[in-house]
Amino acid sequence: MIYAFDDVELDTDLRQLRRAGHPIALEPQALALLELLLARAPNVVPHQEMFARVWQGRPVSPAVLTTRIRTLRRALGGQRDKPGPIVTVHKLGYRFDARVTLRPARMATVVAANIGFAADKPADALPEPGIGKPSVAVLPFDPLFSDPQRAPLADALAHELIVSLSRLRSMDVIAAASSFRYRAADGSVARAARELGARYLVSGSLTISGRHSVVAVELSQAANHRVVWAERLEQPVDDLLALRNELTPRIGTAIEEQVQGHEAQTALRLSTNDLDAWSAYHAGLSLMMRFTARDNERAANYFRQATRLDPHFARAFGGLSFTHFQNAFVGFARNREHHRREARRHAERALELDPQDPFILLTAGRERLLFNDWDGSIGWFERCRQLNPSYALAYYHLALADGVLCDGRSGPAHTERALRLSPVDPLRYGMLGSRAICHLVRGDLAASRHHARLAAREPNAHALVHCIDAIASMLDGDIEAGRRAGQRILSLAPGFQTATYFDAFPFRDTGLRKTFDDSLASALTN
Repeated sequence: MIYAFDDVELDTDLRQLRRAGHPIALEPQALALLELLLARAPNVVPHQEMFARVWQGRPVSPAVLTTRIRTLRRALGGQRDKPGPIVTVHKLGYRFDARVTLRPARMATVVAANIGFAADKPADALPEPGIGKPSVAVLPFDPLFSDPQRAPLADALAHELIVSLSRLRSMDVIAAASSFRYRAADGSVARAARELGARYLVSGSLTISGRHSVVAVELSQAANHRVVWAERLEQPVDDLLALRNELTPRIGTAIEEQVQGHEAQTALRLSTNDLDAWSAYHAGLSLMMRFTARDNERAANYFRQATRLDPHFARAFGGLSFTHFQNAFVGFARNREHHRREARRHAERALELDPQDPFILLTAGRERLLFNDWDGSIGWFERCRQLNPSYALAYYHLALADGVLCDGRSGPAHTERALRLSPVDPLRYGMLGSRAICHLVRGDLAASRHHARLAAREPNAHALVHCIDAIASMLDGDIEAGRRAGQRILSLAPGFQTATYFDAFPFRDTGLRKTFDDSLASALTN
């Protein structure tokens, strides 16, 4: 999407700020702050919301926020006595004081193409009822209580709905990694519908008072905001685990009636009967999906807590396997061999406990990648897709395997499907990078370079992603761009060696691997 004011544009797809069409260099946190201010304009954005949205709860000094705002003001042409459109609201926060318009990006980025925006569609165009396969996005539920220990429960209910509704083969269900970036309470429902391409939205809230809980759920059409179904359920707090099994059939039935879908499979597997273990698991899940080293370790601690509380909680062991995979594959932690073994051990334990959960099957496939069994992983990812046709990560990993095995024919379609199901996924860099690899192994250097560059611009893109950009640039003859990518690799991972990249991506075709190795080595040479 593009936010425009005066002669300035913020392109959220490219993560780029432009004035009169010319890019303005700006660091990622400042860009994220600007997007938040523009999305809420002309309303005040409180300090705490900025810390929560941009730094995602990580402890930072108020001076850091002040510095980022100062950077933004300079980028927008403000001066000490004339701060420009970013107005300070004393002791509260900041607001953007300018007329802001919103429109879809006109360039053919993957996200824009996959959520149904054509270049000539108006900004408020939404999926029309009855056209194409319907899609539904479940937004995170709003916690209407102050107890921080219970905070994960509201999002946990919404996530459980996604897990269950994903088994509806008559529709697409947007992944939590994308839909959980929006909340009904902060007025982002219309924006969620536009950016996620959802035809139906599920929103809700959880109220806890003492030992009593109230869950309010609403299903609405995105195009006209018409509420088509609503429900209010009261339960003792201790019965929230039972409540999730009451919620999903009701919502599934309502959606089926509205979109005239086919047979619903709304039964949710009971993987735990311990409320605290369930809460700890979902707290870990939200941290894990941020894909940073620090959050990955914090997530692992929550998953360990969940397994201690309930040693038979399959998904908690799956979460532990996922975090160990990240440590070994991306290099979040040292001792790769230890994390390889732990990823396998926890995946095997999760499979023993629940061999029908798509998330657990995904972790089983992922750990095989650490042992170079890429052929063996495909069966697990295919099984994920069969059990959950809306599982974006299953399509992403199928595309990645297609590229590393040096076929590359089915990968682009898989990544297109993944990005449609989760258009603003935290792993978007991986989805785009996988598509770049598929084009690369098939010799389409222009397409590979385009998608590699998009991947490298994504937040949290790690050194391995920039390697794809470096290789594609060098092979396409842009030596300068390739060496710039090489410098980014070394800044993210000092002393980086090409062997690290090929440990992660052991391309089957040895001739191609030698070509990629030579190109990457040249990019890393100053």
